[in-house]
Amino acid sequence: ITGDGDALSIGGNHLIHILRRNLDCQILLFNNEIYGLTKGQASPSSRSGTVSPSTPDGSHESPLSACELALSSGATFVARGVDTSIKQLIPTMITAKEHKGSSFIEIYQNCIVYNDGVFNSFTERSNLANKQIHVENGKPLIFGENRNKGLIINDKHSAFEIINLDKDKNNINRVMVHDETNKFLAYLLTQMKEPDFPVAIGVLHRVSKPTLDEHFTKTNNLNKNKISQIINKGQTWTIDE
Repeated sequence: ITGDGDALSIGGNHLIHILRRNLDCQILLFNNEIYGLTKGQASPSSRSGTVSPSTPDGSHESPLSACELALSSGATFVARGVDTSIKQLIPTMITAKEHKGSSFIEIYQNCIVYNDGVFNSFTERSNLANKQIHVENGKPLIFGENRNKGLIINDKHSAFEIINLDKDKNNINRVMVHDETNKFLAYLLTQMKEPDFPVAIGVLHRVSKPTLDEHFTKTNNLNKNKISQIINKGQTWTIDE
């Protein structure tokens, strides 16, 4: 269990290499876009312009995306959730526990002391349908209060764009279907930013890959050498007295 202030800053190397090595563990990153335990300084995930004790004139830095970092580090399981959406979060956490390898979940958590309301634009009940898209493997990327908005790949194949399904019912055939194994699709989901796009929630990426422990076990089983054989392996020489 970690946070944006630790895992994306001083603990960043630990996070990157756990994911790169695919250790069999679960990582819950609670992101409140602020240093909650050290009196409210701007964190690596704080948005540009965030006013805090360490950035009294507003942060001049670009925020770091936790899920983008996890994907680029080679994570085999990447998901997002919201602390108040328990019904959606629990199944995601169960799936993460069942995954063999490093499971990474970014959980948006409101800090009522130092960054209250930072996620209101997509977590308030009145905004949920239009500001969140809950992705499920094998299902079309549709959202909206009337389920009338869909995501398609733009002509440059570089980002999503939103289409209105009410204008043309045939548009449903153009909507992308979520594929957890498609890393490019997962990248596009993490890059969707407000206010133009909804926030992607759920399992963004999941693939099967041998864990570090499995690599070691397989290697050790193949190399059942005696200590003397290991010592004399490679370039060795004898020194005459």
